[in-house]
Amino acid sequence: MKKEKDYNNEIIDFIYATCLKNQLINAPIEVLIDNYSNKDDYIQLLKNIEKLINIDEELFLLDGKIYKKAIELIDKGKKYNDKNINNYINELILKLNNIYGINRKEKEVKIEQYLSKEETVRKIKILENKDLLKAMAYDGIVLSYIVNDLDYDYLNPIFTVSSIYYILENIPELFTVEEFKNNTIIMLTSAIKNSTILNISNKINAKKMINRLK
Repeated sequence: MKKEKDYNNEIIDFIYATCLKNQLINAPIEVLIDNYSNKDDYIQLLKNIEKLINIDEELFLLDGKIYKKAIELIDKGKKYNDKNINNYINELILKLNNIYGINRKEKEVKIEQYLSKEETVRKIKILENKDLLKAMAYDGIVLSYIVNDLDYDYLNPIFTVSSIYYILENIPELFTVEEFKNNTIIMLTSAIKNSTILNISNKINAKKMINRLK
């Protein structure tokens, strides 16, 4: 993989935010606190949370635990007693509270609309919040494989194809990088090979995506 400076800021921001999304869904809060215990890492965390809010604010509506993890992580920065950091903390907490603090009816409508939109984008059946969270947790994994050229054969073929559709919808610029595009095509080819006869629609969607990328 090339150095980060070789890619535009939009691609880098999306990679960071998507990997954080995976962490917020899967990792225990104790692990996350430890991961961002260094001041520089913590400041990067704040930036990543802001990016994630801009990209996928509905994530914080899907599961209250994710919202609480983000608030607890942000709050840890008060120990630095830094005016600029404290202002940033207050700004992010206000944004998250505005997202999560809407009334129940409004929240239900927003989630229903979001699930429907993501089902269309991701080409998978999404019946409830946990179905989407499973798919979202895979976004960071797939993205890591794309940018680091890892062994694709061990990935779940359905979630792989789903995440690639999501990534293309949100950051098409990623696939202007020849290395990433080629890695994605190899990944999709692997997903086709590993899809069973019961996953015929997944094979079709993977083939369609390959044609779009070529």
